Amino acid sequence: MDIETVLKEERLRDLELKAAVTVGPDLALTETIAKMQHAHTGCAVVLAQGKVLGIFTERDLVLKVLAKGVDLARPVGEWMTPDPHVLHPHDSVAKAIEVINTYGHRSIPLVDEKGEFAGLVSVRAIITFLAEHFPTEVFNLPPRPEILDDTAEGG
Repeated sequence: MDIETVLKEERLRDLELKAAVTVGPDLALTETIAKMQHAHTGCAVVLAQGKVLGIFTERDLVLKVLAKGVDLARPVGEWMTPDPHVLHPHDSVAKAIEVINTYGHRSIPLVDEKGEFAGLVSVRAIITFLAEHFPTEVFNLPPRPEILDDTAEGG
């Protein structure tokens, strides 16, 4: 199968997804940041009763919190990105790539049919998927495919 077909047919539920950091909206920024650091991840999904309220990312930390000198004892719910784009585990890998590319997200929460949090898909998970399924195609790409040398290396 070619890459395009696989991306359209493979479902997000089939990716190897890393456990996500989840927090409540009232958790202090300091505790949220500590959880993110401990898990070596760039975001925390903010939940209330299993539903996704928002997402708090490194970008939120830098642009909304640190740049404005916010008291880190404040609750994360005040600084999260509310109502983030979500996908479903049965959505295709291609759809995740489209959302990531369109909106510039690095992580997207997954929700089930009941609207409850079901996981987190990241750019890293998608890259890992591509590298495992298409190692020759991925590893042999030049850094910028549109810039190819006219001569052989060393020639």
